[in-house]
Amino acid sequence: SDAIHLLRALCLLGRYDDQTFLKLLKAAASVPRTSLTAAEDDALHQVALSLLHDPEAAGILAKVQRRQQQQQQQHQDEEEDQREYNDVSSSGDLWEQLFQPEDVVGDRAARSSNSRTRTNRRGGGADGQKHLISKLTKLLQSSVSGASILQRFSVADGFYIVPLMITMDSSSPSASSCSSSSSSSSSSSEPHIGLEGVRLAVDLNLHSPTWQRSPTSAYEGLKQRHLKLLLGNTVWFPAGITSKDIGEAQYQDELDAAANRIASLLRLRLDFANRSQLHK
Repeated sequence: SDAIHLLRALCLLGRYDDQTFLKLLKAAASVPRTSLTAAEDDALHQVALSLLHDPEAAGILAKVQRRQQQQQQQHQDEEEDQREYNDVSSSGDLWEQLFQPEDVVGDRAARSSNSRTRTNRRGGGADGQKHLISKLTKLLQSSVSGASILQRFSVADGFYIVPLMITMDSSSPSASSCSSSSSSSSSSSEPHIGLEGVRLAVDLNLHSPTWQRSPTSAYEGLKQRHLKLLLGNTVWFPAGITSKDIGEAQYQDELDAAANRIASLLRLRLDFANRSQLHK
């Protein structure tokens, strides 16, 4: 457990010292995955995603995947290959032990929640976030022209779920300006992104206070790092739904107010991104 948390902290910092990182990887891989909690399992998978997608981790990735190359070369110099393999991965196929995407949960944990009052370990109720996403989509469709909006966009084989993926058609002269016409939306496939298009991934935390400017949990922090590596433009918004034991009507009002606030911020962000793109 300690090795896993240290590894994730190093990934957050973008620090991949060969000797230290490899020792921690072997320590983490020495523990059977079945004995890890769901949160620890997800943390270890985040470490694997960092190795896959962070350019700073290319050297470490090459080393933990070296066994396959060593097996291919074993007939040429078996003794040398075996000695190098023992140095790098003495506890079996290290990469296969680390990267098990079919056995992790990630953001999909939110789907198991059936009540607005019950939250998953990522800090958001499933029903509340569903309402917030729906409200945000309607607000953006009615006020932002040239936008294609996807809800619950799947990333990294479904490990991460991005609440909203917005693509702007920068060929439209009125793109990202206020308009009464409705924008197009899609829910089945990723929209075509033109060479001058602006794409923005929008992540949300239902219960973080509005003054918070970045995630405080290690899971969400590393998720943001990964989304930026995989998708490019990414923003994170706290919805600020902090009230407890409130009635349904008040809860819906708070969600609607949060949607209006976030939609206003998104319109400003889209307008700035689109203007910047057009002036390149």
